[in-house]
Amino acid sequence: MKSKYIFIAIVSALFAGLGIGYFIFHEDKGEHTHQVKSENGQTWTCSMHPQIKKSEPGKCPICGMDLVPQSDVSDNMDPEAVQLSSSAVALANIQTEKVTKGKPEQKIRLSGKIAVNENEIYTQAFHFPGRIEKSYINFKGEKVSKGQIIAYLYSPEIVAAQDEYLELLKGNPNNELLKAARQKLENWKISTEMVSEIEKRGEPIEKFPIKSEVDGIVLEKLKGVGDYVSKGASFFKVANIQSVWALLDVYERDLPFVKEGDKVKVNTQAFPEITFSGIIDFVDPVIDAKDRVAKARVALQNRQEKLKPQMLISAETENKGKYTEDQIMVPASAVLWTGELSIVYVKTNSSKGVAFKLRKVKLGPLMNERYVILAGLKEGEEIAVNGTFSIDAAAQLTGKPSMMQVEDKKKELSSKDQESFDKIINTYLELKSFLVQDEYSKSKESWKKLHELLMDDKGGDSFKSFKSSTMSVLHSQNDLANIKMIRKGFEELSKQIVKGLKTFGNTSDTYYIQKCPMANDNQGAVWVSEDKEIRNPYFGESMLKCGSVIDVINF
Repeated sequence: MKSKYIFIAIVSALFAGLGIGYFIFHEDKGEHTHQVKSENGQTWTCSMHPQIKKSEPGKCPICGMDLVPQSDVSDNMDPEAVQLSSSAVALANIQTEKVTKGKPEQKIRLSGKIAVNENEIYTQAFHFPGRIEKSYINFKGEKVSKGQIIAYLYSPEIVAAQDEYLELLKGNPNNELLKAARQKLENWKISTEMVSEIEKRGEPIEKFPIKSEVDGIVLEKLKGVGDYVSKGASFFKVANIQSVWALLDVYERDLPFVKEGDKVKVNTQAFPEITFSGIIDFVDPVIDAKDRVAKARVALQNRQEKLKPQMLISAETENKGKYTEDQIMVPASAVLWTGELSIVYVKTNSSKGVAFKLRKVKLGPLMNERYVILAGLKEGEEIAVNGTFSIDAAAQLTGKPSMMQVEDKKKELSSKDQESFDKIINTYLELKSFLVQDEYSKSKESWKKLHELLMDDKGGDSFKSFKSSTMSVLHSQNDLANIKMIRKGFEELSKQIVKGLKTFGNTSDTYYIQKCPMANDNQGAVWVSEDKEIRNPYFGESMLKCGSVIDVINF
């Protein structure tokens, strides 16, 4: 009897377990098959991940957004347009702007150094031979004033000439010999005042004073105490720095926009509140083989001598280039660069939401952070200027035309160009890692290495175009005074790297495009990583895990 009760208990427990297991592990097949509609026929989906379909409201398991009725994101207005709900537009921080025309003006940012104005360099020379008995010029950089005694010189020739003059002076003052003796002294640049002093003394001055002939600072001391000098020998070089030169580095890509006569504004780190103005009066016709730059020269007034030779400076100049009429221009952030072709997303309104459709455009030069559009857009059309990567990601997920499909086949690079491209990507990843670690000095070194790699003008047309476009981002970040400035430049740099990877590919297998929604003043910013794990370069240790993977590049 007892065993009968035990058997009944075991069977009951078995059925209870099956029932609990059903409720715990049972999947609602309606979520993963066609039967996703609710009783009233409504399907709920994610506006950013339309592959998610459920029969009731809830959260997207991928991004956590609220699910919306499917009709809100699709009204079959345009089969090639990607449609987004208002909540998706807000979450992705998508911003739009109407296409307008304007005067293309290129604001060129240059860096360089202050140099001595070579027209203001003077060599102080001895006008008669002798031995330096005493010198008041002791070191480079010393300041001298016109008329200041700078040395005493013993000269037997001058002593003899004074003796002769004093003897003749005792005779007839109109004597021709006396006039000749006086003229001899004047030929040695002895002033009228000194001749009068000799007459008053009535005896020769043995240690003759040498006076500075100009104001300025000593650039180079050539003679010292005890040295014998001949007539015309140089004592020191002096420069008047109340007028100096700003020597600016002009890269090849900027040469069409920098010319003689352009107005320039110059700033320094030492005096950020002061702007020095000048005009370019010379552009070097030869490019330096090592640095790949030409020098542009600007003469600056320096009355208060705040500008010091070898001081680092930044400068800005504006140029309209070849355009004399208004041109269609769009913000650089609106353009997704894919090699020879580029795309924008044009906004179209629908009754159920907002739609964006890919449009190929032909780009002109980048001027003042805006591209000149040569073909593909009309004035008055509205385009996305922020959040374009999010739109493109949604287009890829829904199978709509996207940046990945503009270039169906990656550009083939020569083995040498591919090797160079790989180095650029690896250096970028090195820079990213140092930013993750909050390493300012090492980040700056990686930035410089990247600059050197991009400065090489060799390679095929597509590769050179990529390097030129990426270099323009680095040029705009000359002042890397702290890690915050490097991170600001890294934001634009990352966009170029993404475009390059999608155009040319890489010898590695997989790269992850990741995005931090809080970077760039909460507008969001992307970066490329070789690892799927999120390690945020925009905030480092303070917000190391902030971000998500928005795209994957496979080869």
